[in-house]
Amino acid sequence: MRKLLILSFLLCFYSKSFSQIAFEKGYLINESDHRIECEIKNLDWKKNPTQFEYKLPSSQEIKIGNLESVKEFGINGLLKYIKATVELDESSSSLNAMSKDMNPSFQSKEVFLNVLVEGKATLYSYENQVVKRYFYSISGADPKQLIYKKYKVNERVGENNQFRNQLTFDLSCVSINSPMELEYTQSGLGKYFIEYNQCSNSQYETFKKRESNLFHLSVRPGISFNSLKIENSQSSYGEIDFGESMDFRLGLEAEFILPHDKNRWGVIVEPTYRYYKSEENITTVNTNEDYLVSIEYTSIELPIGFRHYFLLNERSKLFINLSYVIEFGSGSLIEFERFDGAQPTPLETHSAGNFAMGAGFKYLDKLNFELRAHTNRDVLGTYNNWSSQYQSFNFIIGYSLF
Repeated sequence: MRKLLILSFLLCFYSKSFSQIAFEKGYLINESDHRIECEIKNLDWKKNPTQFEYKLPSSQEIKIGNLESVKEFGINGLLKYIKATVELDESSSSLNAMSKDMNPSFQSKEVFLNVLVEGKATLYSYENQVVKRYFYSISGADPKQLIYKKYKVNERVGENNQFRNQLTFDLSCVSINSPMELEYTQSGLGKYFIEYNQCSNSQYETFKKRESNLFHLSVRPGISFNSLKIENSQSSYGEIDFGESMDFRLGLEAEFILPHDKNRWGVIVEPTYRYYKSEENITTVNTNEDYLVSIEYTSIELPIGFRHYFLLNERSKLFINLSYVIEFGSGSLIEFERFDGAQPTPLETHSAGNFAMGAGFKYLDKLNFELRAHTNRDVLGTYNNWSSQYQSFNFIIGYSLF
């Protein structure tokens, strides 16, 4: 029943949030040089797009902009793409596919270039499944690739750093350092272009993603509804159902946000203390002997998994996660006490892994609530004749320390 509830919870979250994601105020310039104010679906592209979705202010109809119909589009102050036909070198940097030729192999290609720094000297980036390249233009000229290529030299890897010479000849200024030690990275090139525009007394604008914290540490107390059944098909004990108990759990979650797709994916690790205590009176099947069977089960769990967010607005978001749970330091005992005082050998629980699925709500990246269900865990897996079903359903409240 609880698994059905959490599945319904997930489906409700997904259907409600999917349609509300990421349309932001922006603009596009069409092939007739007409600027159109619109709302653009911001997918926080890691690879340069070939098309995008947008809506006009007076309509909810989703339209498609692409290389055939749009010269430029952007989200105000955040990102900007321009259409350009460029000479692009797509030589692979993978060792298995690397060329022995140090010279770039250019092919003409029409693309949307991502504007990083715009001024007298403008810096662009382009990334697809194979390469990441940077381009530049001066005073509105056509963009040219900043040339960088890895190539094989016998058993070594060489580097063609011609981009440094390009910058030396085309973008030199007395008050900035020589680019001859510059790395082919967005941060290094971006800084150089900013310094050049400043040195040239040129107005410039930078476009970059909103900065956000990519690591969160949260304290996560909660309530667990735990149940345990054990069974020995070869003995007179039969099935013993300890029933359900409401217990306390405490976790400390580390979340590492992946820096793309609008920070909607994360890796989570949550060491958790778990406690379960119960007892049951039973009568054996064949001998009609009365026993008190008790368990006091403690463990440290380590769920490791992935989380996906569904953005509702700037303040709140929904999430789902799936984790594999590693258990440490179980070693608890299931004890049998006959009513005449005799005590048969107890059963010792052993560490076992299982999966956990959860769904929740986060507010201001600080406060979060989660419902989480665990799959069955066999804590008596080392015994030949005994089997067990330990189940847990959790309500968790979390608070992010940072």
